[in-house]
Amino acid sequence: MTFSQPSPDPLGPPLSELPDGLAKGTLVQDPDGRIGEYAGQLDGEVWLRPPRGGREWSADPARCRLAGQPAASGLGQQLRARSLGSRINAAGREAS
Repeated sequence: MTFSQPSPDPLGPPLSELPDGLAKGTLVQDPDGRIGEYAGQLDGEVWLRPPRGGREWSADPARCRLAGQPAASGLGQQLRARSLGSRINAAGREAS
């Protein structure tokens, strides 16, 4: 019988295992799949806010991942496309 090493988590390490000093504004994916900008930590919770502004929410750092990890990379593209689409729509409304 052979034993293999456990495969690394495809989502990357949880925030609780990252070294201290995560920069504010870093994109993070919470356990529900929402993407937020890292705002800080308080009482063992990570505080995130929507990238385009809005109400902050807290999440368990052991269940959050950096949004730039391979499994979440498509989400960053979705956010950029949504932002670009909003700017195009806004420009079209101004022209009419």
